[in-house]
Amino acid sequence: MSPTSHDGSVSFEHVRFGYEADRTLMHDVSFSVKPGQKVAIVGPTGAGKTTLVNLLMRFYEVDGGSIVVDGVPTRDMTRDDLRGRFGMVLQDIWLFEGTIRENLAYGRDGVTDEDVVRAAKAASVDSVIRTMPGGLRHSARFGSFQRQPRRTPAAHHRTGACGRSRGDDLG
Repeated sequence: MSPTSHDGSVSFEHVRFGYEADRTLMHDVSFSVKPGQKVAIVGPTGAGKTTLVNLLMRFYEVDGGSIVVDGVPTRDMTRDDLRGRFGMVLQDIWLFEGTIRENLAYGRDGVTDEDVVRAAKAASVDSVIRTMPGGLRHSARFGSFQRQPRRTPAAHHRTGACGRSRGDDLG
């Protein structure tokens, strides 16, 4: 079953889970996230942050209770439909050999420059890209982000990247 709306509501309802049948790690976990609400999952190593995400994405099934997305229990959705509703940002960031544009467009055919600019803005990396020589055409070699000089905000607003006018042109 696929939800008819994509409003973004998520709730964990009395979820119980353990990686081993005789060792429950999560007991009666309940919380709700409303559409548009931003939530951070924080805690020390081993607190269960990754496990929550793994359960949400159905990499593992809950032992009890349910996880509901857009009003439908995730166990009633296909994994493809469920996972197609989320974007994940992992702690480890990987860049592939190529340009910043190629990395932003990775895995999608027919991506326009406008699509890439929208993605950069949505990820809040457009201002960083403007500071790179070549903008979107900058090579994404290992460590290339860390070695780039950063402009001060005043200089950035005045000139944009590489002395061009500001606008949506990321290079």
